[in-house]
Amino acid sequence: MKKLTFLMIIVFCSNVSAKKDSVNLNYMRSSLATFFVDNGKLEQDGIVKSAFLDKFAPDKYNAHELENRIIPNPSAVKNDDLINYLENYFQTNQIAKNLVAKWFNRSEKGGFDVDLVMKRGLYNAQELDKQIAKNTISGLSGISDKGEDLINNTFVVVMASNYTNKANVASNLNIGLSFLQNSGLLQGGLGMELAKSTITTVGKGYWVGTKSYLFKLVWDEETKHRFYNELWDDDEKITPEKKAAFDTADFFKLEYVGETSTGADIQSSTFSQKSEAQLIERATIKSFDKSISNLQQEYEVFSLKIPIYSAEPIITIKAGSKEGISEKSKFGVFEMQQGKNGALELVQVGKMKVDKEYPIWNNEFGADEENSDKNVDCTVLKVQSMKGEIVPGMLVMQTK
Repeated sequence: MKKLTFLMIIVFCSNVSAKKDSVNLNYMRSSLATFFVDNGKLEQDGIVKSAFLDKFAPDKYNAHELENRIIPNPSAVKNDDLINYLENYFQTNQIAKNLVAKWFNRSEKGGFDVDLVMKRGLYNAQELDKQIAKNTISGLSGISDKGEDLINNTFVVVMASNYTNKANVASNLNIGLSFLQNSGLLQGGLGMELAKSTITTVGKGYWVGTKSYLFKLVWDEETKHRFYNELWDDDEKITPEKKAAFDTADFFKLEYVGETSTGADIQSSTFSQKSEAQLIERATIKSFDKSISNLQQEYEVFSLKIPIYSAEPIITIKAGSKEGISEKSKFGVFEMQQGKNGALELVQVGKMKVDKEYPIWNNEFGADEENSDKNVDCTVLKVQSMKGEIVPGMLVMQTK
């Protein structure tokens, strides 16, 4: 098929949702809770914290946020000590148990239900989505059952940030490099020459460096068995003893997966009309988004599974630079299939890469002002190898 022109791809991306074969099945979404470490000593701490609480939203995950997302850290601790600090904080504040309670809509009486599990397992599937799903997973039977498996893909990401005003350090390179060193950014892959370039860039600006820590909810067979047999009851049957049993249960856990470091800077010369607070906010959100993207690419268990948005006349996904996609990105193509034992499993059926003839969607924070291709809202892929037909709703996952 002859390639569409650039103008046609803009129109296509903007209007593809109206096509019958274009859906956004998200029944494989992971769930995510995010926290921010408040060390109390960060310059412009209030702006950075506000950006985290009010603007940071990793929209490719089911939001599984808890009420208190700010973790106090009264003293500057080294990296290894901070991991121990976080693990102790999670245990003391029963974060793992609270994540489970949220999954099962625990009421004030102490009872549970499966409404959220069913909702996320089906992802509010409309009749059209159901018909599409039949093409990719041999019918709908079992999708809602798979909702419970999504509990096992519940993650916690903790952000710890440092902030610097580039104008203050541009005249003293050693101070600037010391900031990056303390942020962990030089160890995280930011080269020395790039660091020097970043700090000494002409003009006033702001840099927010972020270390992000990834944890995963433990939802193994033992945990599930104890939960259902020792703690479960609905509101009609719950007893004071069962309610107390959950309140005092201590076997729910989060396991540490890994960490990554990144940062983002904003030049005030680029946004001369923006206030200092707005510039810091932009750098903060970009740094946080890069942290999520880096974790996705570094740790397979956290890898983002993106539904194919359209298959004809071109293959598109609703993801872009915010998810770390570049011209060099490659993807595995996966389909839910029913195995011999009746269980659904994710099977790789092909490989794709970014189609360089089309622009990558710039969906980063503030892209409405920075992006010259404002009408592009999807990224185009092309097939490298494929078994069978490409159907909207299949999943792609970035590979190294």
